[in-house]
Amino acid sequence: MDISGTVKLMQDIQKAVAEAPDVRMDKVREVETKIEKGIYKPDLTVVADRLLSPSISDRI
Repeated sequence: MDISGTVKLMQDIQKAVAEAPDVRMDKVREVETKIEKGIYKPDLTVVADRLLSPSISDRI
């Protein structure tokens, strides 16, 4: 691949990333459905671990 081909590929990748949604709607719908049915049971240990991850705990 020549330089111009590489540049074009990088531009295409950047465009695809920029257009990708920040929210994974399939996951949102899945959780919403579970909440509506009363079957959503998050793993509280995982939630706590993520809340106290280094990026957050360093600010406390």
